[in-house]
Amino acid sequence: MLCGSDVSGAAQEQLRRQWWAVRREPHPGVRHLAQQPLHRAQLALARARWELARDLPEDGNERLGAMTCLAQAHLGSRDFAAALPLFEKGLEIERRINGDLHIDTLTSIF
Repeated sequence: MLCGSDVSGAAQEQLRRQWWAVRREPHPGVRHLAQQPLHRAQLALARARWELARDLPEDGNERLGAMTCLAQAHLGSRDFAAALPLFEKGLEIERRINGDLHIDTLTSIF
């Protein structure tokens, strides 16, 4: 999924169909290689969104959403070292804004 990017519905649907077609491939090595372009595209879109939102107020929904989207894109491309600090920062912001027991904060933990 493309994390709420401004990609048209038709383009998102095409990427979704390609993703599911690739996931059904019988050979794991082939599936992994075929998914790489999709992960690169998702990562590029997430980075572009983050660059646009980076200078917005830290407690704003758009900035937090862009940060989470970028973290998820890094996670999808198995770049755990890049994803973890973004997830941690997002959780820190959620805790500061909403408190520890708010549903958004708890969702960020899981």
